Amino acid sequence: MNDEKIKKTDVEPGADPWDGLDAKHPSPTSAMCGISLKEAALFCWWLSREEGLADEQCYLFEGEEYKDGNPVLVEGYLNKGGYRLPTEAEWELACRGGTTSARHFGTSPDLLSKYAWHLDGSGGSSRPVGSLCPNPFGLFDTLGNVTEWCQDRYWKSYRPDRAGSKFEIEEVWRTRVPLPDGNAYCYRGGSFLHPRRYVRSAWRNSTNYPNHPFTGFRIARTIKK
Repeated sequence: MNDEKIKKTDVEPGADPWDGLDAKHPSPTSAMCGISLKEAALFCWWLSREEGLADEQCYLFEGEEYKDGNPVLVEGYLNKGGYRLPTEAEWELACRGGTTSARHFGTSPDLLSKYAWHLDGSGGSSRPVGSLCPNPFGLFDTLGNVTEWCQDRYWKSYRPDRAGSKFEIEEVWRTRVPLPDGNAYCYRGGSFLHPRRYVRSAWRNSTNYPNHPFTGFRIARTIKK
């Protein structure tokens, strides 16, 4: 049996592995936003290498230059110890923090501003990570601030049997034309641009566009026992 470990906050600037990423945040402590799935996977790959987990990588990159390559999900990646994006199931478990209510602090939207940066009060940009109250698991910004990529393709009815769907080359789905069920990718949590009704534990959405100005990511890894 293995355990999952997930980062307490969204990824913020300070350890980015490629040039240009610093432009995608309003301040040095704000959650990174406008991040593509490929960039998120690249960060996980880079951090795994930096921390001596090269043999436990969850992603490989095709091409001579990893920055120009496309991510390939390693077979059996959930049993690897490298950094990765969480599956939808892992993300929701972490977001709920052991609760079953609409939000981890209860049902009242009046308390939302104590826990989540959303359309009312965010100022229209991502905010410093960890600056509001955490959920019961001690995780910050699981609701609001930036939406967070999951590894899964999006199915209208969640498909745990399809967790960890493999990447496609991004150019294939670089379009705003709706794709058939199971072809787009999933993001969760709501953001600084979302009204309160979207900022809740069960809310989920999909995109077939590589990135959005409100989308970031949170890293996870499997801890082997």
